[in-house]
Amino acid sequence: MSRYVTADEYIRIFGIQNCLDASTRIRIETLLNFAAGPIDAALNSVGAADCTISPAARATLQMINCIYAAVVWNCPCSEEWSDSDKQRYLEWAQSHVQAIGRGEIEVCEGATGTNYPAVAMPQIAWNDAIAAEIIYGYDQRTS
Repeated sequence: MSRYVTADEYIRIFGIQNCLDASTRIRIETLLNFAAGPIDAALNSVGAADCTISPAARATLQMINCIYAAVVWNCPCSEEWSDSDKQRYLEWAQSHVQAIGRGEIEVCEGATGTNYPAVAMPQIAWNDAIAAEIIYGYDQRTS
């Protein structure tokens, strides 16, 4: 399982440096690991678990990881979230994880998501050499 944000980044984001003790840090580490599970599952579902993550996607994954962890447990030293705040943040995070799973948000560097316009042109065998090339290419893609 991956984690997309460090405990130090989480601590800076939520401004909890002033009252941080060892048990609080361990809890943050544990929650970040736990909160990475849905993200990992979405990445695995689209075959993106081992690709190079694009910078924009990395920032999104970090936000999702932080929000999932903070929704589960508000550190007593950070700003308290109301139930409606937690619900809104959770819905945002879930919608982004689902969009990754549907391929709408592409996380791999250099790749495009399902909403990216694409067009394909048919290959035409004008002669025997091109026909052989088309057959060879097809064999390479399907084997």
